[in-house]
Amino acid sequence: MHNLKLAAPQHEDHEYLTGIPELQEEAHKAQAYEYLQSIHMMGRYACISGIIRAMKCRSVLDVGCGEGTLCTYLGSTASYLGIDVSGTAISRARSKNPTTEGREFIAGDFRKLISLVQGRQFDAIVWAGIGLGWRESQDGPWIESLLPIVRQFQELAHDKSILVFESLYEYLDALMPLFASLSPVTGIDLFMPFAGAHNRRFIRVLSPRP
Repeated sequence: MHNLKLAAPQHEDHEYLTGIPELQEEAHKAQAYEYLQSIHMMGRYACISGIIRAMKCRSVLDVGCGEGTLCTYLGSTASYLGIDVSGTAISRARSKNPTTEGREFIAGDFRKLISLVQGRQFDAIVWAGIGLGWRESQDGPWIESLLPIVRQFQELAHDKSILVFESLYEYLDALMPLFASLSPVTGIDLFMPFAGAHNRRFIRVLSPRP
């Protein structure tokens, strides 16, 4: 059974930590993402893992994997590589998802993704929880800063791969230019009424090629 909490609201004092890449280690130590482990937020992982199964993806790259909840949902469906900038998050992910063949977690900055994965390609690349702070550079407009990250996704994808993006619904309009160079496959909008904080989310599935 999944080790889920009935309710784990996000503490307002920790909110600022989650949007700053350089503070992700502190954020995880302070359990600023604990609310995402609530049973009320599990719709995110259920939908993403369901899409991966339906699309018959056999290899998954989970960018910003946190404590590896998506890996738990996928089980043995596909080989899995989770990357997170926080060593604390990766340590917890490994504890919750014991290492087996085809299951791996790496601590590293995914803004330098190409060097981390060493040229591998994936059937599905997932970026769940896109935040305002995650940029190639902290200077300049948000979307322009995110584009180099998405270009790395495209390099690590083949023609039949899917890119899965998930975030707050209020960010969707702002993120649409980021998706302009990709081809839409499908999408889901989620409302999780018992979740409290950040309970309106979107999932967009896109092809890496125009």
